[in-house]
Amino acid sequence: MKINKRTISILFFLSSALSAGAIYLGYDYVRTSAAEAQYTSVLAIKEGKLLQAYTPIIQSDLVYKKIPVNQYAKGMLVNPEDVIGKTTWLPIGEGEPIFDWKLTDGKLLPQKDEARYEIPLTDFTPMSEIRRGDHVKVWVKYRPMNEEHLEELGEPKFFTKTNDSADMLFTSQVVAVKDGAGAEVFSLSPPQASTQAFADLMDNQQVSSTAQNRLTETYRGQPDTMPARLIFNWTDKQFQAFVEARKYGDVQIGVYQYYKQEELEKAMRQGEE
Repeated sequence: MKINKRTISILFFLSSALSAGAIYLGYDYVRTSAAEAQYTSVLAIKEGKLLQAYTPIIQSDLVYKKIPVNQYAKGMLVNPEDVIGKTTWLPIGEGEPIFDWKLTDGKLLPQKDEARYEIPLTDFTPMSEIRRGDHVKVWVKYRPMNEEHLEELGEPKFFTKTNDSADMLFTSQVVAVKDGAGAEVFSLSPPQASTQAFADLMDNQQVSSTAQNRLTETYRGQPDTMPARLIFNWTDKQFQAFVEARKYGDVQIGVYQYYKQEELEKAMRQGEE
């Protein structure tokens, strides 16, 4: 069988074209793979959401976000099971990657040298609102006493009396606010972040069980109970100061915005390591 030069030329051209095409496709695949390899996916907060501190995280709060590999930092989470059900320790905005150090398990367990104390609300001066996770200042407001009574009490042993008006005993964090039956109490004001649960309730005049369950899941519990007990993690000295202070006056607690810069900076450094 004879093959003329024209046929050989055509076959050579086709072979060269196929080889060039294969090389280009291979190069394009490698280039695309290399480009994709420069990115990784991490969990972030979905667009339009802002999770305030101590907000429970649910699945609809989350989205995967691609970031350059060189921007990945220690502590960024990629597994939803490590996030769902946890509670934010700091505010997390939309599109922001979720770091493990910005979450708590919501239990607020006692630290070393602390114990959990359940205090009747009647032991405090009445307050309008306080919720789990709130940071509070614990004060004693002194009652007017005659000299004989003051002499009988003597100087306090577990705190320092500096004036005749009020002294701050210590700061603390509220572990839980319970009603008489032990259920968690929360405010009817809408959550600031994670869901549309409150809006769903307001739109549904009959307050369906689905909407109620959604609100319960995303905020702090049943809204139709009165607070009866506050739960704290206190050291022995803090509890002794609390008990002793009630002999001298009324104990009052005030919620304040908690910013402990050294702890925040330490946590951020750990996240960058």
